Amino acid sequence: MIRLIHSNLARLFHSSIFKAAEVFSIGYSFFVLIGSYISYKNHYGAEYNEQLKHGHFLDNMPLALAIVLPIMLAIVIGFFIGAEYSDGTMRNKLIAGHSRISIYFANMLTAYAAAVILFLTSVIVIYAVGIPLYGPTSIPFTEYAKAFFVVLIAGFAFCSLYTLFCMAIQNKAAGVVTVLLIAIIMYMVMMTINARLEEPEYYDNYTYTQDAQNPIHIDKQKNPHYLTGKKRVFYEKLVAFLPYDHMFYLLQNITLPKKPYEFPVNSGILIFVTTAAGILIFKKKDLK
Repeated sequence: MIRLIHSNLARLFHSSIFKAAEVFSIGYSFFVLIGSYISYKNHYGAEYNEQLKHGHFLDNMPLALAIVLPIMLAIVIGFFIGAEYSDGTMRNKLIAGHSRISIYFANMLTAYAAAVILFLTSVIVIYAVGIPLYGPTSIPFTEYAKAFFVVLIAGFAFCSLYTLFCMAIQNKAAGVVTVLLIAIIMYMVMMTINARLEEPEYYDNYTYTQDAQNPIHIDKQKNPHYLTGKKRVFYEKLVAFLPYDHMFYLLQNITLPKKPYEFPVNSGILIFVTTAAGILIFKKKDLK
């Protein structure tokens, strides 16, 4: 399998799609840095330099790529694995005597490598440019290291899921579209569930007027859409299994939640299930 991984990495590094993803990772990082700089300058005006001493503006930027990483991985992995079918590489590997399990794992580990490289490229750019521009972060690097680990495990969960579908679908275009749709749907589901969970339990009292002489007072009311009981627990457990939610949470909070093991454990379960299912499907697949 070492030979397969070495061959895959060589092909990945020569892939124009992967090179474009690397350029995007760097460009997106500069976009975040420059966009934030312009925003802060416009907001603080003449007080910018003074605020810079205490603002710790860089804090939320090292994880900036996390929100778009699943989309990037869907494109890179979809084209990479799809090319193995369209170019006949998959059949050649089998003819050369490689087992289907070793081929599957080699592709999945190559996808993991792509995730690590793309994410760390962004982190390095943001630290290299952001620290001279904004100064150091207020959060210890150990906290960032934990967050980076959890984001990468969530990225591996996406890689495992994408590998499952791309190895099962021989048509390259269909594979790319499928995993892109998976990424988009998971993002929409995550946002929808979080919106429901963030609904306030009560609406505050307020007063409004239809005319100046007749103010109408509305008392504090219970929100009928507020989730309670088993339904709320179900929604919380469901969203906690979505790797997109892990990335989104850390992008907003940096530090891990009260149950720090929950995100990596849930991602690990998804990795195990999708890998097991993917291997079973690929072993039985009729390669035309």
